[in-house]
Amino acid sequence: MLAAGPLLFFGPIVALDLVWDVGVYVLKKEGDSVRDKIEAYRSVHGALPPDLEAVGIPERMEGPIYYRREDDREYILWFGTTLGESVIYSSKTRQWDQ
Repeated sequence: MLAAGPLLFFGPIVALDLVWDVGVYVLKKEGDSVRDKIEAYRSVHGALPPDLEAVGIPERMEGPIYYRREDDREYILWFGTTLGESVIYSSKTRQWDQ
């Protein structure tokens, strides 16, 4: 019975961590799709879209993916993970950073 104690205590923490990782993975995949649409727009128009609406994605205050042009060539995508924390994609580095 003593061996189950740590499992009962840490089990929910491990489960939450797994759910967290899956959630971040899913949002990164959605972000990759948004990135592909932005890059397709850039390829056709020779410029970044002014907003996500221009690539057929309704912009909503609740997200989940947000877009900002940094200048004429670079942009970022991001989504929130917890209060005050985000995962950010930079077109300059072509990577997601946490």
